Amino acid sequence: MEIWEPEAEAVDAKFEAAWAVFAHSCGRQWANEPTFQAWFAHYLIGQFGFDRVGREAIFNEDRFRLRPRPRTEVKPDIVVMRKPGIMLPHYANKLAKSTDLSGIGLMRHLAVVSELKVGVSTANGLDRRAIRTDIEKLSHLLDEHEYVNGTQAPLAYACVLDNHPKRRTSRVEMEELLADAGVRPDVRLLFASPEQRPSGPSDGRLHWGVGRSPQGATESDPERG
Repeated sequence: MEIWEPEAEAVDAKFEAAWAVFAHSCGRQWANEPTFQAWFAHYLIGQFGFDRVGREAIFNEDRFRLRPRPRTEVKPDIVVMRKPGIMLPHYANKLAKSTDLSGIGLMRHLAVVSELKVGVSTANGLDRRAIRTDIEKLSHLLDEHEYVNGTQAPLAYACVLDNHPKRRTSRVEMEELLADAGVRPDVRLLFASPEQRPSGPSDGRLHWGVGRSPQGATESDPERG
């Protein structure tokens, strides 16, 4: 008699489904990066539950054993736990201090570590150097986890939302950047370039409506108007 057993959780499918809905739903909005991170976390909570999704788990690279870097902390934007239950105190918290001094033991309990970059969050669009830094950060975390913990590594995603109103990039450019970084092959790229993008004022000045202008402001003064 064949006994039915549930399949293992498809973490990658669930994470990537949340990404697709997030990119489609939020790509036309204009906000700072922390706001986009909160929106992305919302869709991930829909897939995994609130008690598995957290922001900015903190690792102390100064105490890494493989390639330590002085006075450096790594804070992946969004993480997903393997099981329900959030435990993400600072590695040096006196009430729950990490015995490995770096916090890398937490990686044993993570299903996903991820970074997010959003085009519209800066005036000049996506910063290639910052994206490369994120990719290297994820790779470094996986290397340290493998060296210290020796257990299955979490999935690692570098997420790029190309939604700047004027400056566009392409998936090919991002894939080339990933290849040039020379990092672990298990760092994955998620890229979205929505057709519906944020639209700003044609004159580059955001008018909030009728009100008293700041003292000394003029129509020709873009810094004060």
